[in-house]
Amino acid sequence: MFLRDLLAEIDAVSLAEVKNPCIPVGEDEKVLGTLPDELKKLYTIYMRALDQEEAAHAEFTSRANALIDATPISKLSSALTGLVAANAIPIRHQCSVLKIAFWRDVEIAFPETTGEDCMGAGIRVDWQVVALPMPKAKSPTDLSSLNFLGGLVTRLPPGMLPTSLMSRLFAG
Repeated sequence: MFLRDLLAEIDAVSLAEVKNPCIPVGEDEKVLGTLPDELKKLYTIYMRALDQEEAAHAEFTSRANALIDATPISKLSSALTGLVAANAIPIRHQCSVLKIAFWRDVEIAFPETTGEDCMGAGIRVDWQVVALPMPKAKSPTDLSSLNFLGGLVTRLPPGMLPTSLMSRLFAG
């Protein structure tokens, strides 16, 4: 069972094997504290899963390219469908669960990362947890630095949002 195996994997991680992140603290980032040891272990497992997902994706891409080169056009659609079905990557689902679990636990440990003026958290060198500042728009029509509404509205050209919505978003 996935959760039971995950808990056993977390327990098996030695803090001696945990790799320290190498991203420095940004000048606009606020250091909130140090990541707890249990979350360092979960972070390690999450990073391993991301590496596995990347390797699985590379393998799938290689197989797909070989299949494309070797299969007649008339049979390509069914061949690719079969390849996709045979290579349903469970690691992708594991990565999703690990990502949600890790960042949710960071939010619980550092509730400052969920405030209105904060875009979330980051993990930096020496396991420092930082609050990522919310980017500021230069004007009510400049959305180039914002990422809101679940990422649906980013870098839109001027005039793409109704004026009434713009005025409500930037009221106050």
